[in-house]
Amino acid sequence: MTAPVSGADAKQCSLHLLDAARRTQHCFLEAGDCCRYLWEYRPGLPRNRAQRWISDLKCRPSQAAARPLRAIYKECALLRAAQALRAAAPRAWVEQASWCPIPPSARAGASDYDDRLLRLLRLAFAGYDVDIRPLLRQSQSLPADHCGRQRVAFAALYEAMTVDTSQLLSCTLRMEVVLFDDVLTTGKHLKCAQLRLRERLGPLSISACVLARRVLVAKRRGVVGAS
Repeated sequence: MTAPVSGADAKQCSLHLLDAARRTQHCFLEAGDCCRYLWEYRPGLPRNRAQRWISDLKCRPSQAAARPLRAIYKECALLRAAQALRAAAPRAWVEQASWCPIPPSARAGASDYDDRLLRLLRLAFAGYDVDIRPLLRQSQSLPADHCGRQRVAFAALYEAMTVDTSQLLSCTLRMEVVLFDDVLTTGKHLKCAQLRLRERLGPLSISACVLARRVLVAKRRGVVGAS
């Protein structure tokens, strides 16, 4: 069970619905896409507390193994993010949905395979009647967009992302599938995931929930990557 969020952190614990104006900063998202987010972060500006959590959360397993202090920071960030998500997400909504973490860039079994999103969801909703399932997986490892300047193309990501049939058939999905990710940049990963699930599930309701969305500051506005 996670501890409650209190103090300054509690003031930040509310989910926001991505509106049409903000959606333009995430170029792969379309008008019909529903996405909720907890925080905003602005590249190049001093990091707030949420941004530090995100940075620590994204530490690769190989880096955490090499530097024990980074592993501690990663686990603390995972706990705090889970607490914030639990405080922000209405329990009734959580329990009516099937929650699907976006698969990590490394395929299962690779040295840098990172199940942080799956662990975060399980920690956040411990004790709830919740359906958390990794419906999607990577058939091959791809470079992580946040680790370098060269970003994976949409077509390459879509080709590598597949539906895990065993997870899909394990039990009936609930009335909504919520795709969960830590950071929304251009929406590439969410869109690939949505398209893959639509191929198998048809018109079932699919939405997204992320910890943070990237905000383009004035000097970077219009300069959009491909993640």
